[in-house]
Parts: sequence; structure tokens; C-alpha cells
Amino acid sequence: MQVLHSYKMKTIRLSTQTLLPIPIIVFGGYVLYSILVYLLISLYTFLALSKPVSADVLIVEGWLFEYMLDSAAKEIKKSNYKYIITTGIKEKYPKDSRYYGFESQADYCKTRLSIHGIDPSTIYALSSVGVSKNRTFHTASAIKTWLTERNISAVNVYTGGPHARKSLLLFQKALGEAIKVGVISCKIKHFDPVYWWTSWRGIQITLRYFAGYIYALLWRF
Repeated sequence: MQVLHSYKMKTIRLSTQTLLPIPIIVFGGYVLYSILVYLLISLYTFLALSKPVSADVLIVEGWLFEYMLDSAAKEIKKSNYKYIITTGIKEKYPKDSRYYGFESQADYCKTRLSIHGIDPSTIYALSSVGVSKNRTFHTASAIKTWLTERNISAVNVYTGGPHARKSLLLFQKALGEAIKVGVISCKIKHFDPVYWWTSWRGIQITLRYFAGYIYALLWRF
């Protein structure tokens, strides 16, 4: 019986020696926490990329809110773009939609920019047939022929907040390597971009566009 008791005590001592010291566990937890906080803070900045290139064409995405289109008009006025392209989906819109009375989002955006003094003759509303999925990619594909026919080699895409990195990726995929693509991100007003995780709207939009970017990154179009 004494031998058995000694054996059990030795087993207990060996098992406790395999545990990590408490300071190491605490330090590891702190490092992990710091990494998560950094990723949390930098996620919006990562998504809301602004990286324009030298180009004669500015593409304005049709889904943008009114204040974003107003900001796009300011961008156009301070730049020397030769062509302005508005994109969007062509479908029948209900009466409670801001697109009601227009054939497409692209037509609506063209009208909105014209109100701000942008020459309508420089704006080309290029829309795609109504689709329910991968809208950004389809609207980008709809303008590829137009760009190729005019030997356009570079464009900038004007988009909203954290949608920028997804827009850049999908336009690059749709337009191909022959056309260089830049992106300009309009500051979003629905929430504070610096503290996006403190509001439900900020969490919803940021995580939604992050998921959309990952989908666009992995999916073969």
C-alpha cells in the first residue's frame, strides 16, 4: 500500500510540471487581446482604401447615397476627368425608391451629378440588366467594352467607405490586366469610422463589406 501511494504522488508531481507558468499564460492572453484590438481598430481603414491612379475616367457606382454623390461631384470638379461613367442596375423600381422614374441607378446618378453642375455631355450612364447577386462585378463587366473601344488604359472608381477594397478587387477582375484600376473612398456618415464597433450600424456595414470582400477574394467570377 505504501508503494502504491508513492507512485500516485509521483504521478501528480509530473502532471503539474507540464502546466505553463501563470505569467506566461497572462502574457500570452495580453498579446492575443492586443492583436484582436488592433485588428478591430484597423479593419475599417483596411476596407476604406483610397488609392487613385492617373486616369481620364472616373467611375461612380450607382448604389451610392445622395451625400456620396454630392461628394463625387466635388471630386469631379477639382479633377480633370475626360469621361464620367455612372454604373448601376436596370430594373423596375417601386414608388418608394429614390430610383423611381429612372430606367436605372446609372441614370439617376447622372441626373444627380448634372444638378451639381457636371456637364451632362461628359457623363455616360452605363447600366447592366437587373441581377440579384454579384452586382458590383456585373456593373463593372458592363462597361468593359465601352472602355476597350476608346482605348482607355486606366480608370478610378468612386465608391463609399468600406466598400472600396471590394470595389477595387471586383473592377480589377472584371476589367482585366489591360486596364489599370484605382479607387477613391468617400467618407461615410452613418457612423464614426474611427469607432465603428461602438454602433450597431457601424458593425453591420463594416462586417458586411468585410465578408463581401472575402467572398470576392475567394470566389471565381
